[in-house]
Amino acid sequence: MKEKGFSLVETMVAVLLLLLILIPLLNLLTVSSFSYNAAGNQTKALNAAREIIEELRLKSYDQINNASGVTPEGFKYSVSVANKSTNLNFALPYKEVAVTVYYPTGTGEKTVVLTTVFTPRNR
Repeated sequence: MKEKGFSLVETMVAVLLLLLILIPLLNLLTVSSFSYNAAGNQTKALNAAREIIEELRLKSYDQINNASGVTPEGFKYSVSVANKSTNLNFALPYKEVAVTVYYPTGTGEKTVVLTTVFTPRNR
């Protein structure tokens, strides 16, 4: 008499094959999720750096100095200012400003750095 249905061995082999297919897919899903979050944080950090530079543009030349703090998104940032001068026939002072924003990724912390130049307005 032949019984209908699957044996225990057939069921175990089917489950094993299913697991061999699903485990790499779940790993891929986890990695892609971390990448998605890191890319989102990088975009937020870049926008925060742009916003900090725009806020510096509203200040007078003498008010632009080194600074640090935390963005509204919760990212740490620092502003580095280097006073410089042109090497032309006349000296034109300017400030080279680098804004660094630190943002989290799935594996640690990375940075976004934007650099710009400010000159005195009324000269």
